[in-house]
Amino acid sequence: MNKKLTIALAAVVGISGLAAVAQTDPNTQPGPPPQRMMGPACPTSALMVPPPMFTERAPSILQLSEAQRIQLKDILTKAQESLKPLRESASKASGELRDAVMAPESDAAKVQSLKETAMKSEADVLNMEIGIWTKFKAVLNAEQLMMYTNLFRPTPRQSPPPVGGTPGQQSPGITGKVDPNSQPVPVEPPPPAPGQ
Repeated sequence: MNKKLTIALAAVVGISGLAAVAQTDPNTQPGPPPQRMMGPACPTSALMVPPPMFTERAPSILQLSEAQRIQLKDILTKAQESLKPLRESASKASGELRDAVMAPESDAAKVQSLKETAMKSEADVLNMEIGIWTKFKAVLNAEQLMMYTNLFRPTPRQSPPPVGGTPGQQSPGITGKVDPNSQPVPVEPPPPAPGQ
C-alpha cells in the first residue's frame, strides 16, 4: 500500500513539474529583470496624497488621536473623489498630446494647443493636491508632521553609471571619472547590409 501511494505521489509531483515547465516562455532569458529608464518624479506624482485606507495604519505610525484619524480619513476620502476626474482629464490630455507629437505628420498649432491643455490639466491636479496637503498638515502637530515627512520622504532614484562618456573616451564606469589622457577609440562604421 505504501509503495503504491509513493508511486502515485511521485507521478503527481512529476506531472505538476512538467505542467509548470510547459507554461514557461522558452524565449525568457534567466537573470535579472530588464531595467526601466526612470527619471525624476513629475510634480503630480511627487505630491500624490495617500489613499483613505492610510488612516487605518496611521494611528499607530503617527500616534494619531481618534479625532485626528477621523479628520484625515474625511480629507483623504474627499480628496480621492475630487482628484479622480482631474487625473483622468490630465491623463487624457497627455495621451492626446503624445499622439499628436508622434503622428507621422505633426500639426504645430494642434501640438501647441494640446500642450497648453495638458499643462492646464496638470496644474489643476497640482493645485488640488497642494490644497489637500495644506488640510492634511493642519490636522497633524509638528512632531507628527516630522514623523510623516521622515517616513514617507521619497528617496532619490539611483541611476546606473553612465556608459560611454563622450564619443571616443573610455566609459567613466562606476567611479564616474574619465581619464583626461585617454585616447579616442576609433569607431568603424557597420558593414553594409547584404545586397547593398
